[in-house]
Amino acid sequence: MVVISSSHLYTKNELFTLTTSLNLSGYNDKKIMVVYDCDNHTKKYLKENGWKIYEKKLNGIQVVTQRFLDFYNILKEYSDNEFILSVDSRDVYFHKNPMLIERSDLYIGIDGNCSLEENKWATNEMVKMYPSEYSKIKNNYHLCAGVVMGKNKIVRNLFKDTFDFTFKSIIFDPDNLGKKSTVDQMSFNILAYNKYNYKVTDNNIVINLGSTYWDIQKEYHIYHQYDRIQNFWKIIPSKISKKLI
Repeated sequence: MVVISSSHLYTKNELFTLTTSLNLSGYNDKKIMVVYDCDNHTKKYLKENGWKIYEKKLNGIQVVTQRFLDFYNILKEYSDNEFILSVDSRDVYFHKNPMLIERSDLYIGIDGNCSLEENKWATNEMVKMYPSEYSKIKNNYHLCAGVVMGKNKIVRNLFKDTFDFTFKSIIFDPDNLGKKSTVDQMSFNILAYNKYNYKVTDNNIVINLGSTYWDIQKEYHIYHQYDRIQNFWKIIPSKISKKLI
């Protein structure tokens, strides 16, 4: 199994929850961090915690897009059938050992408990960037690219396709590749549904807390966007010390 993540300008304090919770979960397999403009103290901290570091350049492209290409190229070094878990870094908490997750070809968590059509923010973004694609997926859940897992060949190819498709958005500006937008997530949704025929399943693996209703009686392996929940650490029993390092 490979856990892969990325960090742009984050310090070791901002990566503390990710690294510490993964250690405490009992996970003992491969860990990769792709870093952009990372200070030496943070790189040293990551290496001490068992992460293999890849230093990459953004090439003028926003990090949420560039990471997909870099993940693709790195994951080509691993077996097609290796189980891959791609996670955001600053706002991810591992509550359970990800090695215990039931394996599947592709798993992606939803971003909200409603269809794209009922998700006002995602609808506005999708129509702004890929208006011709909207009607094809408007009845599906909006997906979050912050936590993705599955067989290496499928996951890495989805990432490469997502990267390529971001440059086909109607907002694409070749003179401003680093312009901040959510084009990466819109591209990701279109490809996941239309090319990879993704089917949403509800099995308590991950919850994306930014937009998804949280039944606190359920326990998840991974909590993404935990920092958006007031008193999260009072709700979730954790062994993590919240002290900064």
